Amino acid sequence: MNMKRILSLALTALLLVCLPAWALAAMSIEFSGKRALTAQELSLAENDLFIKITAPNSTIILSNAAVKDGRIYIDTNSPDVKSVTLELMGDNSISSTDTRFSPITSEIPLTITGDGSLTCKSDDQPALDVAGDLTIKSGTVTAEGGSFGIDVAGGNFFFFGDELSVQGSYGGVVERSNDAVGTEGFCFDLKEYPNTPEGYIFKAWSVNGEEMQPGDIVDTQGSERVTVKPILEKLPTSNALPQTGDNSSMMLWAALAVISMGGVTMLARRKRSA
Repeated sequence: MNMKRILSLALTALLLVCLPAWALAAMSIEFSGKRALTAQELSLAENDLFIKITAPNSTIILSNAAVKDGRIYIDTNSPDVKSVTLELMGDNSISSTDTRFSPITSEIPLTITGDGSLTCKSDDQPALDVAGDLTIKSGTVTAEGGSFGIDVAGGNFFFFGDELSVQGSYGGVVERSNDAVGTEGFCFDLKEYPNTPEGYIFKAWSVNGEEMQPGDIVDTQGSERVTVKPILEKLPTSNALPQTGDNSSMMLWAALAVISMGGVTMLARRKRSA
C-alpha cells in the first residue's frame, strides 16, 4: 500500500472520528405533531439546534429545559405551516452570549402556552426574536435582551399570560415593520385576561405596580424592566356567615319574621270576626 493510499485512509478515519463534534455545531431536526424536545435534542441546542416544522398545528413542548449558552432556531419550508406553538411545562431557561443570534428565534408566527415558565437571556441580541405575530396565551415569560427583550418583525405582540417581565437596553418589546423605512414601536395594548380561575374575578392588570385596564397602552421604551401580571380578587362564598359587627342581614330576617307574624295574626282575627 503506497503512502498516498495510507494518507487517504488516515484522513477518512480522522473525519469519521471528528464527525459527531463537527455535526453538533449546527444540528437540524424535522418536527411535526406535538411532543417534548428530548434531552439529546436539548443538548444540541447548547450549540445551534435548527427545528424545521414540517406539518401545521405542531407544538414544541419545553419541559424543565435548561440550555446554557445555546440557541433554538425555528423555521419551515412548507407553505402549509402558518405558525407554531411552544408549550411550557415546569421551569425552562435558555441563555446565550452569542453576539449574532437570539436564544430563541422563530421565522414563523409563534404562540406560547402552558402553565410553566420560560426565561430567555441574551447579552447582545433580543432574548426572543419572532418574524410575524408573537402571542403569549398563558404561562410566565421573562425576556432579558442586550438590545430588546422581545423583537417582533412584521407582526404584532399579544399578551394574555400569567406574567411578563421584559427588559432591554433600548426597550422591552419592539414591533418592527418590514417596510424600507423600518418603523418601530415600543408599545402594546392590554387585552382581557382569559385565564381567570374559578372563584376569582379579574380586576385589572398590574404594570410595574400600577393598575391598568384592558385597552390601555403599555410603553416599554427605555432600559427599565417592565413587569405585567393580572390582579385577581377572590369571590365571596355564597354560604358565608355575617362577619362580626355586621348585623344587617340578621336585622333584615328579623323584620321579615315580624311582618309575617303580623300578617298571620291579622288573618286569624278576621276569621274569628267572620
